Amino acid sequence: MKLHPPDPEIDLYETGFGAADPFSRIETGKSLSDLVERVEDPLVVALDGGWGSGKTWFLKRWVGAHRLENDGRANTVYFDAFAHDFMDDPLIALTGVIGDRLPQKDETKAWSKVKKAAARLTRPVVRIGLAAATGGATEFAGPVMDAAVEATSKEIEAATRAFWSREDGKRAAMEQFRAALVELTNTGVMEHEDPVPLVVVVDELDRCRPDYALALLEIIKHFFSVPNVHFVLGVSLEALGHSVRARYGTGIDADRYLRKFISISLQLPENSNDHNNKPFVMSYFHQMATRMGIGSKTIEIFDRHLDLVAGSQSLTMRDMNQILSRLALVKSSVFSRSAWGWGEALSSMILFRFAEPAMERKALDGNLTVGEVRAFYGISSDMLDEDKKDTFKRSASVISSLWEFVITNGAKPEKYRDQFSKGFDTTWGIDNARDVPHIVLRDYLDKFILLVQKQ
Repeated sequence: MKLHPPDPEIDLYETGFGAADPFSRIETGKSLSDLVERVEDPLVVALDGGWGSGKTWFLKRWVGAHRLENDGRANTVYFDAFAHDFMDDPLIALTGVIGDRLPQKDETKAWSKVKKAAARLTRPVVRIGLAAATGGATEFAGPVMDAAVEATSKEIEAATRAFWSREDGKRAAMEQFRAALVELTNTGVMEHEDPVPLVVVVDELDRCRPDYALALLEIIKHFFSVPNVHFVLGVSLEALGHSVRARYGTGIDADRYLRKFISISLQLPENSNDHNNKPFVMSYFHQMATRMGIGSKTIEIFDRHLDLVAGSQSLTMRDMNQILSRLALVKSSVFSRSAWGWGEALSSMILFRFAEPAMERKALDGNLTVGEVRAFYGISSDMLDEDKKDTFKRSASVISSLWEFVITNGAKPEKYRDQFSKGFDTTWGIDNARDVPHIVLRDYLDKFILLVQKQ
């Protein structure tokens, strides 16, 4: 059995969605491909989602799927912004990654013009100049080095200061940069053919230093805003708004500021588009739990809880990875023995911990109410009414009654009190029903503490 959900290996640009697509993102990928191929005007698309929502998973596959599966013509580039935010100027890293990605045949006069124009627009700091002058340029790459390797550090510094002191010089270099990008998208294109778009995926932008993230947005807007050059940003717009306020003060309208840079917002759907309309975390749980070797009875019981919770709580892919690892640490016999109550209670406590930690604390302190449990699971009164066959849900009734039994210390529900008592066999050390959350924590949930989580 595996402790962590297995990650299929991704060969960037060579791996699409294929069959290994637990979130059914293929259709979203096709829609994005169609958009960047049809629209000529420069686009900046924000793939908006919170931490752990699967943006990176989607984007790393989409840059390959665009040509492999979606018949796209565009050159796609994947740029991990967070991996480059140690640098002072985003333009250095960005143009370097684009140049590395372009097919060899496109490393032509057009790209040379882009690099030269970028070098004029970049402010190399002293440490870059020293590295170039001494030949120790292994840490840095891109157009700056092409222009700097033959100069001394003093010459670089003097030339840079002189250039940036002239506003007309900067404006001219910017126009040269844009013109070179236009030429690049037309390189190798036959007469009467459409240009080949360039689509740059910028991932992890919201994890960058605020000054670096906002400088990158400015560069995209002012330098790359030319026809057939598009950007797709993997970002949480809410988190990026915090960067805006950190940089410019809490009084700034962050949403309005970001609208200057972003053309379109796209969100990954949370539910499948089949007739079941199930949340994607359900299919992800099933696929990963099976591949990890988690017992079928464990999957069956936890699935009933997840089926209810997924409709009322926001669980991310990272949440599910941690939940799966936690389940893997528990012996499958906990879910298969005749004392079935422990498996049900453990399922609840795991979900409390990862979806709403305050619920776990209340359960341990004895302050949890039945109403709170029902609200957490999205259990309505119709789901508990056995006379309403169209809406009654047995799993909801079992979970609600189990927690009523625990919260009232075995006094309720009167109709099924003996049945629930047998669900927590006293041979397992329970003196009263209120002890259930503590025993679950001691014997199952925290018996092994997972210190390293799958990211």
